[in-house]
Amino acid sequence: MKMTKPKMERTASDFLITKEYHKFEEFCNSCFRERYIGLCHGVPGVGKTLSAKYYAQLDSLEKFNLATKKTTKKVLAPKILTNQTIFYTANILNTPKRINMAIKNERLQLFRTRLEAYKLLKPKSNYEEDFRTLLIIDEADRLTMRSIEQVRDIYDRLENVGIVLIGMPGIEKRLSRYAQLYSRVGFLHEFRPIKNKEINFILQQHWSQLGLKLKKDIFSDPEVTATIARITKGNFRLIQRLFSQIKRIVTINKLSVVNKEVIEAARKCMVIGQS
Repeated sequence: MKMTKPKMERTASDFLITKEYHKFEEFCNSCFRERYIGLCHGVPGVGKTLSAKYYAQLDSLEKFNLATKKTTKKVLAPKILTNQTIFYTANILNTPKRINMAIKNERLQLFRTRLEAYKLLKPKSNYEEDFRTLLIIDEADRLTMRSIEQVRDIYDRLENVGIVLIGMPGIEKRLSRYAQLYSRVGFLHEFRPIKNKEINFILQQHWSQLGLKLKKDIFSDPEVTATIARITKGNFRLIQRLFSQIKRIVTINKLSVVNKEVIEAARKCMVIGQS
């Protein structure tokens, strides 16, 4: 019996580029460029983790490492060579030793992948690794005091590494109690919910990805925008989930127009907790 690989639930092509993502991207670029420690915080569901994974190009890295065809790897190689970011999620049972080993292994794996990509593109050229790295640590609220000290040690020991810590609102106040780490913080970024006026732009962008032939003025209908804004309250995670349900309903019913009724039908398929 032939086994098939399960499809990923979400790929880079499904990611919605928002103004908040562009702000987050600039924040990460600054931390990488200036080699600072940056703190990013925001309420659940605004898109912190998805944005960090997209910035770190995890989708491309996975495809490159799993690819069996040389031609596929060559297509991905240029993008791999531009990636100097490590994404790490702090475990609940984090310890200084585990964090140090995990980050060391992730960094070595990134360097090996970049070397392989370079040899595919320029097999006869000598490769010199650019060791500058941005380390993004998600769920930084889980870090214990000793683990925080380990992160500071990594930052001090590796002269070419910038760090971004992502957590819930209040993480900046908690870390301010650790003067040795907090004195090294150079940037602070708050990840905010999507504003209602940007939802119209997101609709146009996402529906073009779905390939739907809709009326040119459908997105100027305030009822459509207002319905999505009311359901999601600008929450990035809910917008992603809502679009997935809308896509499913449109596909099943072979629709070419999306109106308030379709959006409401999609909402009924979702489980939305209290805000």
